[in-house]
Amino acid sequence: MNQQNQNYVQQNFGVLMNLLRDRQGFLEEIRQEVRLQNKISGLFVTSSIFFAIYGAIIGASHSWMQSLSSTIKLPIFYLLTLIICFPTLFFFNILFGSRSTAKQHFVILLTAISVISVLLFSLAPVTLLFMITAPDSYQFFKLLNVVIFGITGIFGVKFLYEGMQLLSEDDHNRGIKLLPEPEKVTGENQDKSQEVENQDMQFIYEQEVSLFPKQPTNKPKNIAVKNEDVGKKTRTTILRSWLFLYGFVGVQLGWFLRPFFGSPGTDFQLFRSIQGNFYLDVLHAISQVLGGR
Repeated sequence: MNQQNQNYVQQNFGVLMNLLRDRQGFLEEIRQEVRLQNKISGLFVTSSIFFAIYGAIIGASHSWMQSLSSTIKLPIFYLLTLIICFPTLFFFNILFGSRSTAKQHFVILLTAISVISVLLFSLAPVTLLFMITAPDSYQFFKLLNVVIFGITGIFGVKFLYEGMQLLSEDDHNRGIKLLPEPEKVTGENQDKSQEVENQDMQFIYEQEVSLFPKQPTNKPKNIAVKNEDVGKKTRTTILRSWLFLYGFVGVQLGWFLRPFFGSPGTDFQLFRSIQGNFYLDVLHAISQVLGGR
């Protein structure tokens, strides 16, 4: 049983290490739909572990109960944000010509979430240092983590953008491949009857073209390619708009699931009443750090 658990952990972390070591190759495998289920399992498990570790650290600034609560809530926060925003991205992309599957979209989103989790885990010692050396600077500690979450989120969004652009490029290429192309007579391995038929069809085709010289033969292909370019640009615009939506949903959901840190001098709370908003709270924290009231 222990050996099975060890193999399971190694397999999941192996998926994450492949992502970190060969990002382009990992995205290419997603484009080709290689072991997508394995990637979903591996990225989900490892990202949840890293989020849980970071949540335990920030919650420990208040109490062990808050630490346990944040250990559970931080992975849920990122996963819920992904689930809420996923249908919008997928169906809008499908509406404007994307041929990528729902599983491909979901794996791309998971890769971005996993990158954020790894970056948070790498910054955990910094957070732990300030928690220990400045235990009475709650507002500063909170602002420090806002900055950390913001920076890691930017890198995760950048990774997501690159991955979605790769899928969009694949849609473009597949769209071109589906266009009909004139058959060519290669000859050697074809039956003579088929070769004669092809030659006859070619002769008829040339005669038709000579009767209508002003009509370019590649017009349908040009129109199809142009339409596909327009679809790709539209999907890029959708992705950029979706990234803003993802940020707003994340902020609102994080505000709903708070506290993650726990205010000093207060009893443990699993959830707080919904009042105010994230932006006013950040401005208030900045004011207190700078010496205001």
